[in-house]
Amino acid sequence: MADLPGLNATDVAYNISDSRREAMVEGMQILRSILDDLMSTGLASAAAQPISYWRDLSDRMIDCKLRGVANKLDAIGLLIQSDADWPQKVLARIASLYLLTTSFDRVEEFPPALRAEIYSACGINASRKALSQLPGLKDHWLMIREFDGNNEKVNYRTTWFLGLQSGQVGYLMDYAYGFGEFEYYFQHWSVLDAEIVFYPGAHPRRILMTEGYSRIETSPPIQAPRGLLNLNAMQEFWEHALASSPWIDSVPFIIENIRVVMHNEAYYLTDETGQIVPMHHGGYRLEDTFTKTLRSPGTMIGELRSDGITPFAIW
Repeated sequence: MADLPGLNATDVAYNISDSRREAMVEGMQILRSILDDLMSTGLASAAAQPISYWRDLSDRMIDCKLRGVANKLDAIGLLIQSDADWPQKVLARIASLYLLTTSFDRVEEFPPALRAEIYSACGINASRKALSQLPGLKDHWLMIREFDGNNEKVNYRTTWFLGLQSGQVGYLMDYAYGFGEFEYYFQHWSVLDAEIVFYPGAHPRRILMTEGYSRIETSPPIQAPRGLLNLNAMQEFWEHALASSPWIDSVPFIIENIRVVMHNEAYYLTDETGQIVPMHHGGYRLEDTFTKTLRSPGTMIGELRSDGITPFAIW
């Protein structure tokens, strides 16, 4: 991966003002104190807190210019309220946040890739201007999945692409504020002739699309990309991603020779060894897409998380 243009862990300037950095340092100190209290009293005390408690903490982090931390605290509150398996998941998130507080103290000592992960976990990303100066990855990019969501007054769209020549997978973030419109509109399964740059990180996945891309009206049949050979390899891939950055919450993947099975109205992924992992489909009706893999093995592109996978496309 590292030898491809657009994927190098380049050191970029983040241009954080002195006042913002001071606010972030204060926020990290507040966060560490909160986490210390939670761990000293146990997870039961976290469960006893109303959802408003987590929202108030989130608002304090926003005031301290730590939007990424605020989102993670919101997620903890929602997990406690809605997930039967919340203790393990919340404990993992608390550990990740605590590690973030200690790492932020010496962020400039880390190599560029890990420094980028720390800033991203805080909610800070490299600017478009800085990224536009980096070498890009030219390819034919297949639009494979799109997800919409909203956060307060901001609508956001996550669009996933597959590089048909490079085999790289990345997502483009687009935002619409208030009643504004999104900057990008892509047709599902459309192919773009474009150059992209990956945001720096230990495991690059977010992309910036440079100007001048064009849609390819006619293209040869799309072949299934090469990928991981089985679920064991996918587990090793996930462990490698976490080793590269403990703040990674998901990574894109490609896996070959898999089948989708259904049990009690839930989908699972299985391979020729008989291993099985849960699969989420995010509210999308993917039954027609899964028909092929219900009958015979295929190749899947998706997003891998600690609690399962979300499929994007199946060949």
